[in-house]
Amino acid sequence: MRVVSAILLVVGTMLLPAACGDGSSTLAECPGGPDCTCSDPKNCSCAADGSCGFNCQEEGCKISCSAGATCEGECSKDCDASCSEGSKCTLEIGVGGDFSCNNADCDITAQDESDIACVGGTCKITCIARCDVACTGGAVCEAKCAGDSEFKPVEGSLQCK
Repeated sequence: MRVVSAILLVVGTMLLPAACGDGSSTLAECPGGPDCTCSDPKNCSCAADGSCGFNCQEEGCKISCSAGATCEGECSKDCDASCSEGSKCTLEIGVGGDFSCNNADCDITAQDESDIACVGGTCKITCIARCDVACTGGAVCEAKCAGDSEFKPVEGSLQCK
């Protein structure tokens, strides 16, 4: 078992990039992965056409995914996340979070007191508790509030209680 673990560790290390988008030298210093640029561990964006995974458990994280990037993961309380310009995002945002989807493909799970805005593109929204959803600009939206068995089309606004 030790030999297999050592081999996996060596192979895994060889697959890591030499640096992240912000010049840090290890994956641990670049929380979203090699296509991610972070001004600090709570404020990250994903490079054009890149792929980023986020897991920010601190309060007040900011995540930006644009220019055809693919982003997934979660951020906790008071998260501010955006997905735009043809990107694909699958995110879970914490209590009091804000999410903006502009001309992108978004799949969002929102905790209590979250605000979701979808302008253009497509949005699939799951509200675990109270949240407000706004769907404008020709966006195709569907949402499921806590207690709903199925997703329902949304035009304009929806308030889940």
